[in-house]
Amino acid sequence: MSTAGAPTIAIELETLDELFTPPLADPLAGRFETSSGVHRIEQLTRMLPPQDRAQARITITVPPQPEHAELSQRIGDALAGYTQARITEVTRSLGRTLHAGRDALWLGLGFLACCMALSSMFSATAWLPAFVQRLFSEGLIIAGWVALWRPIELLLYDSRPFRQYLRVLKAISGMPVTIVERTLPAATTTTATAAAR
Repeated sequence: MSTAGAPTIAIELETLDELFTPPLADPLAGRFETSSGVHRIEQLTRMLPPQDRAQARITITVPPQPEHAELSQRIGDALAGYTQARITEVTRSLGRTLHAGRDALWLGLGFLACCMALSSMFSATAWLPAFVQRLFSEGLIIAGWVALWRPIELLLYDSRPFRQYLRVLKAISGMPVTIVERTLPAATTTTATAAAR
């Protein structure tokens, strides 16, 4: 769904509380959604190609409200505050992961150096049978390289979800937010737009 060529992330809420609080499913009443509104916005943003996120906008359909104009600004500000808080939290988590990765890298490199030194020692040992020399020499080299897997995992793979989530949150923080009141019989739907800063 798009407006004037811009991708639109559209969600509908039964109550305003559902924006940040997961609703309770009620199949008998035809309500099956169990994700909060902001979680749905995040998931829909992930589905957009990165190049389309800068032009995307958010449309939130809500029940009729007595003070619609003020509600638009409140929701825009609340969403902006939420994304900023999450950006701070995820940035800290990313920093802790990278710090652990660097510590593991130094430890792994030290272990690899020790393994290579011991491997050279076993290779130069003349009194051991050849197969024993090869077993210890090559085994130590393999063990040293295996020790580097954990830092590689932390620095390259464990940090990736945090980086992706940060890109999603930063995209959401820059999206304009449109609040649409759900249409009632014999009533006119009104809209108002607020920018999520």
